[in-house]
Amino acid sequence: MSKTMSELINDVKAAERRLIKSVQPLNKRLADLDMHVYWEGHYQEWFINRFANNDRSGISFWLDGRKYKKLMSMSDTELLEYCKNWGAS
Repeated sequence: MSKTMSELINDVKAAERRLIKSVQPLNKRLADLDMHVYWEGHYQEWFINRFANNDRSGISFWLDGRKYKKLMSMSDTELLEYCKNWGAS
């Protein structure tokens, strides 16, 4: 039996909630640095805001398990510098 469109939408929303929950440890660390990472469902991308914890603008980036572990293994100073320089050419 195939799912209805409503059921498929609910499945996607549930998956997005799981994604958001999975980055909360990183988000907690970033909040202490006045930054945050968030999932933008419309674009289906992760964004990192390097300048204000309460703003929904930022730079899009690919967040996979390897990148997440790299960010979490950094000291607060390293994380701050890495994020502040994110996207710098």
